[in-house]
Amino acid sequence: MPNRPNTTRASELRLMGLLYVGTLLLLFGVLYFTYKSFGKYRGAQQQVRHLSRELFLMESSLSALKDAETGCRGYLLTQDTTFLSPYGPATDSLKACIAELERINTDPGMEPRLRAFSLLSNAMLDHLSGLVAPEPSDSGARAQLVRDELMESKTKMDVLRDHH
Repeated sequence: MPNRPNTTRASELRLMGLLYVGTLLLLFGVLYFTYKSFGKYRGAQQQVRHLSRELFLMESSLSALKDAETGCRGYLLTQDTTFLSPYGPATDSLKACIAELERINTDPGMEPRLRAFSLLSNAMLDHLSGLVAPEPSDSGARAQLVRDELMESKTKMDVLRDHH
């Protein structure tokens, strides 16, 4: 019977060793999956930041277009050049936003939409720059021209808003 306590002791030591190794394996498994999950989290976080930046630039572009259009409308209605004060900075801001969007875009699926937005925005800027050109002196013809130009401007902005 003296061998029995040694056998029990050896079994207990073997069991404790197995439990220790199992615990270590479990710990390393949890650490591995935590590391992998953290990597996925960081990737998703970077993607969200990037998409938020693109969304901000799109909103800024549309806001700049609205500012330029508002300035042109005020000028057309009053013939007062002070209404054109937001026009210059808005066009510069719009061009900068579109250039930045084209630079940071990494999604090939977004390229056609971005290209279309850029073309529509440039068409709108061309249209607005034509509005601030000298007008005919006939007030009846001028009033009709202003109405026509304002409607065309509204239609173009509606298309941009729908496209956005």
